[in-house]
Amino acid sequence: MGQGKQNLNLPNLTTTSIHFDEPLDTIINLLIRNYAKVVTEKGGIFKPSDGTAIHIQSIAEWTTDTSPTRKKWLLMMGGVGNGKTTFLKTLCEMPLPRNDDLYLNKKVISATDIVSCYDTPKYEQFKKVPFIFIDELGREPEQDRFKSGFPMQELIEYRYDHNLPTCFTTNFPVAKLREKYGTHIFDRLKEMCHLEQFEENSFR
Repeated sequence: MGQGKQNLNLPNLTTTSIHFDEPLDTIINLLIRNYAKVVTEKGGIFKPSDGTAIHIQSIAEWTTDTSPTRKKWLLMMGGVGNGKTTFLKTLCEMPLPRNDDLYLNKKVISATDIVSCYDTPKYEQFKKVPFIFIDELGREPEQDRFKSGFPMQELIEYRYDHNLPTCFTTNFPVAKLREKYGTHIFDRLKEMCHLEQFEENSFR
């Protein structure tokens, strides 16, 4: 069994998903360690709960699943303050290939920050980076602020067309995502995303 980051079989930059060829227990232990690190770094105390354990198990199974029907993206959905962003940061701590331009693989990017740089080279980098972790999908400004296009829809469409691994969190329920992005983009999300539903109360 592999021990620690240095022995994991890392996905390469041409992979179309976040996947590890290590035993499930190895990935579970690494997720627990990284989750605890994220919690303590922001001044919290890691107190394992049944809900956290369920999500760690589910996400670990997703990253090690070898079935041909496996969803290639991850969407963590639920109310505010119940750990979605912490899990997104935990995935950033996994041994993914680093992208030295903007260090996007080691950083969570808010949907608002992405659309705020629309029509700039930085937006193109966000759109094309090999891996990206997007927080609070749906909270970005309404599309009528961007007269020249639809930044989040364009990013999702581009990453879909080029098989680029993408992870999201959102506080929006399914119906509200469909309303915001339209049937076409919503169907892309439905096709690509493993849905991890967070039903816990806020930890705040």
